Order: sequence, then structure tokens, then C-alpha cells
Amino acid sequence: MNSKKTFLLLAIAGFITFVGCKPGNQASTNTEANHSKKSKATQSVETTSPATPGTSRLIVSFISIGEGADFSAKDSMDAYVAAYQTENKKQLTFESIPWGREGEFDYCFTLKELSAKEQVKFIEGLRARLKFSELVQISENQPCKQRR
Repeated sequence: MNSKKTFLLLAIAGFITFVGCKPGNQASTNTEANHSKKSKATQSVETTSPATPGTSRLIVSFISIGEGADFSAKDSMDAYVAAYQTENKKQLTFESIPWGREGEFDYCFTLKELSAKEQVKFIEGLRARLKFSELVQISENQPCKQRR
């Protein structure tokens, strides 16, 4: 009789463990894993306010999930920035900061050269240009990562 209770308890514990650990129900704090299926570049513009001291108005992060950064997306972004500067006759200030072991890096834009309306237009255009890449994350008014 005691072995039947033990077996029943083990069966219940196993069932609870199995049900509680389904992949669709687990919570994760790993931002790269959470964003691997959907690029941040496809999300709407977060805010239109200019960057506060210590932050960048726009940060474009080229991340990696075991296979390096998306350099075709970087080339696409570079082409967009060059075309925007030529069309609008404005030189944008930005910094490229490498931070990862697999070639990850951020582009940090101040966008101080642009009005608030121009900033929104630039950011929306860049988001549209990079929406195809799952390895690009775009954030606004955040501090840039420190150099390694």
C-alpha cells in the first residue's frame, strides 16, 4: 500500500512538472531570445522627444544569435543614412560602438541636427528600411553601450 502512494505521488509530481514546463508558458528575461522572432525595427516610434543628456536619440543595435551580426542590414542602413544626408543637406552625428564577441555593435545617433518632426521622419524611414532583419533592434532615448 505504501508503494502505491509513493507511485501516485511521483506520478502527480511528474504531471505537474510536465504541465508547468511547456515551452509556450515559460517566462524569459533574455531580450535577444525574446526579440529573435520579431525585429524591434518593426515596432512603432516610441517617442518624439529629443534625447536627454547622457542618452542617444536613436540607437540601432545589430545583435547576433550565434551567427554574427546582419551586415546586409548594416549596409542598408548606411545607404539610407547617406541618402537622407544628401537629400536633406544635413550631416548626421553618430557613433559606432562595438560590444559583442560575435561582431555585435550599436549605432548611436544624437539627431541634434534635425527638428523634432525631421527626427520622427528619419526614424520612421529607418525602421521601414530595417524591418526585414530579425537581428536589428531599434531603441530611442536610451544610453549607448560602453565600448568593450
